[in-house]
Amino acid sequence: MNTIKQIFNFIYKNSSAIIEDLKQFIQAESITGNNCKDRCVEYVTNLLYRSGFKKVNIFGNKISPIIYATTEFNPTYKTVLIYGHYDVQPYGNTSDWRFDPTSANVENNRIFGRGSSDDKGQVFAHIKAVELFRSHYENKVPLNIKILLDGEEENGSESFYDFVEQNLSLLNADCILSSDSNMIKSATPTICICARGICYFEVTIRRKCTKILHSGLFVGIANNPINILSLVINTISGLIWELNNQCTSFDKKMDKIISDLNMEELEKNRFRKIWGKYSFDCHAIKTNVECSEKETVIPSCAVLKASIRIPPCDLSKDDINKKLKKIIHQIELSDIEVDLKILGQGDPFYMEESPAISCMKEALEEVFLTKPYLVGEGGGMPVLGYLKKKINAEAVLSALGEETDNIHAPNESFSIDNLFNGIKSTILFLKKYSSIN
Repeated sequence: MNTIKQIFNFIYKNSSAIIEDLKQFIQAESITGNNCKDRCVEYVTNLLYRSGFKKVNIFGNKISPIIYATTEFNPTYKTVLIYGHYDVQPYGNTSDWRFDPTSANVENNRIFGRGSSDDKGQVFAHIKAVELFRSHYENKVPLNIKILLDGEEENGSESFYDFVEQNLSLLNADCILSSDSNMIKSATPTICICARGICYFEVTIRRKCTKILHSGLFVGIANNPINILSLVINTISGLIWELNNQCTSFDKKMDKIISDLNMEELEKNRFRKIWGKYSFDCHAIKTNVECSEKETVIPSCAVLKASIRIPPCDLSKDDINKKLKKIIHQIELSDIEVDLKILGQGDPFYMEESPAISCMKEALEEVFLTKPYLVGEGGGMPVLGYLKKKINAEAVLSALGEETDNIHAPNESFSIDNLFNGIKSTILFLKKYSSIN
């Protein structure tokens, strides 16, 4: 029996113990932005040492610790950097959950709990794969493996960007491996090769006279911040329409991605818009007037929170920021003050065919017995795009989640089948990638 078959046989015989390991990971609290991650960090540290990592370091503060680990390093070997995050979204109303969010109950071949899919289950598949890969090959495969786990991905990764900037030599790698996305369809092997960027911003329109005014007495005299916001929204919508008409450089690449999808034309068009087009959405508008059926007043302040999604065409997040500032600066009214605040941002990315992607395609096909889809991601992955750019490495993003996983919502869960297929495909990927000259 060859080594790969031995490993897969070991996984089958020890499936209950592997699931129990993941349950402990889910049960270790790690809500983003909370000072409650000690137990989770301790669990991950021990897990990494058990998995063959020789050096585990904790960086940052108690609210958002960054975990970094590496196997023995040989400068003549290729290096794979595994990236993921262990922080999770808040639970919300626990009465909406079928089980306690930290109980990690298993039912209908799914494991339930906050972070089970996003991203503990998916990153656990990589860690367990490293453990089995190194133990069965007795560390004789020529491959260095590093891992980098973010403790505040769900909260914007603010300190993470600074850490990367200050530790580029530490993170140097030939390839980044990550899983933090959904398959195109249930139980369907999927590799994400492009993702939209984002510019999340806030516009505040404030009248210098801070009084709330009667509309019958001041209409046409005092500017209404809501009316001005509506003009801003209309102008940005026009910008998005213009950008989508100009964005032709990415169309041929998107045509190739879409043409390979085995689905109805209506579905293809939906994904074309989600992955390859600019979009603009308003998320909230607030004023200093309480809502009431009989309020006919003019507020003195209105605040818009909105976002622009950026496909991997010709413009970066910085280009979009400049266009937003230009729109805002066009508002020149003597009694109005305007403020634009960027709340979060990330560049889009597109990954050309590479040795790493080829290795993952082969690995997924061997495990799932069908060719994987190459897809886009509409929601954005700013950290991965930033990391890829900074260390100038190949990247491969293998999706292990599903749309039905309910990430960020009550009853989040993760498929047990996807867990084991993720472990197997990662093991095959590491073996194949280590063989590239």
